[in-house]
Amino acid sequence: MILLVFFSLAFPIFQFTKASVVLAVDGKEKIIETHSTTIGEVLDEQDIKLRKEDKVNPSLNTEVRDNMTIKLDLATKVILSIDNKEKEVWTTADTVEELLQEQKVALHSSDHVKPEINAEIKKGMKISINKAFPVKYTDGEIDTAVWTASATVADFLKEKKIALGELDRVEPKAETELTKNMSIKVFRVEKAIDVVEEQTDLQQSLKKIPHYVLVQKKWYKKVKKAL
Repeated sequence: MILLVFFSLAFPIFQFTKASVVLAVDGKEKIIETHSTTIGEVLDEQDIKLRKEDKVNPSLNTEVRDNMTIKLDLATKVILSIDNKEKEVWTTADTVEELLQEQKVALHSSDHVKPEINAEIKKGMKISINKAFPVKYTDGEIDTAVWTASATVADFLKEKKIALGELDRVEPKAETELTKNMSIKVFRVEKAIDVVEEQTDLQQSLKKIPHYVLVQKKWYKKVKKAL
């Protein structure tokens, strides 16, 4: 009888100490009932294993309160490749730009980033960065210091929208791989045009008269002059 009374009293107390909280994991919410005293205990109770890159708000040692919201952003694994050197990265960033800031990767305006920096982070995605380097570009007699992340001379000309004429040439060859401080020279070649003096109508007409007719005319003029 005593035990029955004890349990009848304990159960309402147990229920009274239960808290209702909202657990939001990567934006997906669910309501849970818990007797845990801290956020960390709530996550253990829900069998949620955390990585050091995961973000929990409030912090794990925060005391549980009724009707509170626990926000959990789980890190996503991506591949970050810089100049073909790859590494795995776990991140809670929403965009490529945020990831690069998180990894303290400074960008030059001429760096090539793929996908674009405003692209949304997705599980398993690969982010490739080709870092820009300086080259010397000479077009005719004009020298320019240029930053580029292009792989070859041909890629450089395309990137900088440099058009070549039919007779123009570039050194080194278009397929040459670019390296830091390389010199790229474009030689502009103008086509020479021969100017032919236009012949008069009389000259053109005389060419059409047979040779013997011209001889006869010259003889007739001489005879007429003699008379």
